[in-house]
Amino acid sequence: MNIFSIFFSLYLFLLSSLTFSQNLDESALEQIDSESERNELNQIENNFPKNKREHLIEIDDSFLSPKEREQFRVIELSFIKGETLAKVIGLFVKADSIISRREPMVQKTLNYNSHIKDWRKISEGETIRLFINKNFIDEKKYKEFVTSSVKREDGKKENQERPYFHQFSLQYGSLSIDKSPETLSMSFAKFAYYYTNKLFDGYKYRAGIKLTRFTNFEYTGAANALSPSDFYSEFVLEINKQDPLKEKWFIGLQYDILNYFVIGGKTNVDITFSTVYLHRLALKNFYRFKDQLGFFAHLGALTAFEKSISGIDISLGPHYRFGHRHRYSLILAAYISSLDTESSNETSQAFSASLGVNF
Repeated sequence: MNIFSIFFSLYLFLLSSLTFSQNLDESALEQIDSESERNELNQIENNFPKNKREHLIEIDDSFLSPKEREQFRVIELSFIKGETLAKVIGLFVKADSIISRREPMVQKTLNYNSHIKDWRKISEGETIRLFINKNFIDEKKYKEFVTSSVKREDGKKENQERPYFHQFSLQYGSLSIDKSPETLSMSFAKFAYYYTNKLFDGYKYRAGIKLTRFTNFEYTGAANALSPSDFYSEFVLEINKQDPLKEKWFIGLQYDILNYFVIGGKTNVDITFSTVYLHRLALKNFYRFKDQLGFFAHLGALTAFEKSISGIDISLGPHYRFGHRHRYSLILAAYISSLDTESSNETSQAFSASLGVNF
């Protein structure tokens, strides 16, 4: 390999490091301080009343990790006609900024706004959350633009992201209860509503109510297994905190009131079983691999105060968020428990999938 080939390879490597994406203008973010770019940005600003931006607010950064809060400032805004991502970034950063596709603030913006399929064709009025590295921000430009834009938009103060949200979820799965040598198996569906809000700095709480329906009962020790037609109610209350030393690690404490089936008398033809309310106190752990994907693990202690019943349970599985602003979630869970009843020991295994939506 001659010296020309070495320099040409080095040139290609440097050029590729400044290329934004095949779905963006090739030089969209190579350097946003050119004279033509500044003139174009000034023209956008001068024509702002004509090309009215429908939405621009500074977002409360409490949803970020402590490390990310030190690094980024978050703005939610809508595009006006003719804007690209590079031009929007240029509204807030220093004039000599050179920003590549590999820049963490660009990657964060791309990953969070997964609803944008083609960044070369952003529709007028499309809304995104823009993550800006604080090292690049031109504070004078930022303050002037955000303040004037919000005033011209609706004359109101900047909004903050709501510290609370609601969630509906539907969970479906199968459950088996082993009481040696027989097994009681069933299917279940849970309809749940949750409310999440900020408790105090660094802590959040979530309260929820669930309605559970059990069907398709089968019992290996009897020919007939009756399927109860009722909905059973359950309750959950949890408190979560992000570990300040490990920004991707969350820990929490959860209290539940659960329904549990205890197998009673049986013959070769019929069985009897009853439901009891169990109280569970669980330690929750959640690790976030990236913005959309995480993994949870719970360890709980079970008891029924009115009866001599106690035990432990474990659940774990992946948690995936998707859709616009990650408002949808898919959770796969595996569950196992061991329960000592008044007469024997019962072990349970369950597998489930749940789909949730935040609003």
